[in-house]
Amino acid sequence: IANKNDFYYLLTSGHIVGGLSEGISVDIQTIDKQFHSGILLKKSNNFDAALIRFKSKRFYYTSIIRPDFKSYKGLQVELIGFSLPSNAVPQASLRKTVGRIIGVLDKNIDGYKVLYSNATNIGMSGSGLFAYPGDGAGLRNWGNNPCITYRTPHLVAIHGRGEEYFTGGKSGVNLGISIHDLISEFKLILSKENIDSFPKEEETRIWKDGCSIYPSVRENSPYNSP
Repeated sequence: IANKNDFYYLLTSGHIVGGLSEGISVDIQTIDKQFHSGILLKKSNNFDAALIRFKSKRFYYTSIIRPDFKSYKGLQVELIGFSLPSNAVPQASLRKTVGRIIGVLDKNIDGYKVLYSNATNIGMSGSGLFAYPGDGAGLRNWGNNPCITYRTPHLVAIHGRGEEYFTGGKSGVNLGISIHDLISEFKLILSKENIDSFPKEEETRIWKDGCSIYPSVRENSPYNSP
């Protein structure tokens, strides 16, 4: 969700870190298959969530978080995360599934108030749920900006569990925790880490790398293949 100097900050589901104590070292593997030594900064008492920090001189994109954009019923969303191996697929795999938010609850157990139809698999807890805010047509009123039609994903929730019936079995509905609830929950510790705000979309590296107005930035992106 953020970086400061060489430090990166990430959110995950609380049950991922289980009974680990705050301040303990944890191993982080990033999408480039690099391993990093991280620290469990905080486990929430109110949400099934945890905040972790790791240090790296490598570059990684951080999620775009828009304070004025919140989840609503009918919003199309994408869930992106790694699933664990299964009998049918005997290896971990990065998956992206598309669905819609089918409800936003006022209150629910462990903060899981965002409900969506995306397919999920075991191992995807802590994954990001993303949306593409726009004016309804996917456009923003930025005048003559050549990137008016370019959209970047905004983080709206952290996935954590599937809905289960008391009698057994799952409904097919999955649940996530609102990113705004999580930022508010971890606000104090983020502030201690000198993270008091998040950049606007057009100020982020991921937006500049994808926008044609910044070709030199895009060409020098560490995510480009040789």
